Amino acid sequence: MTGCNKCDTLNQTKCYECAAPLILFENSCLTDCPGGYKRNSAGTGCDPSTIKDLTLVYFPFAIASFLLIILAVGGYFKDRKSIIVSNMIVLIGPVELLAAFV
Repeated sequence: MTGCNKCDTLNQTKCYECAAPLILFENSCLTDCPGGYKRNSAGTGCDPSTIKDLTLVYFPFAIASFLLIILAVGGYFKDRKSIIVSNMIVLIGPVELLAAFV
């Protein structure tokens, strides 16, 4: 197998250790981890991504979300007929979508 330093003696397609800069994922050497995985701390393999990896809030998007919430709450107090929850969902939805692509 290309890039493999240590292969299985019975099955040469099964790798146990990859040459740098390749990383090990499911007994294969890859250049980068697939979606839903991240490099481990040693940089030699892939670990599943967890919710703790996604806790970073980008500052500009946090400010935009805060301002849109203020706008929705202000609209509610100006005209009590407005539906505050649906207004917040409509206003903050695009901000969350943009944050997902950053």
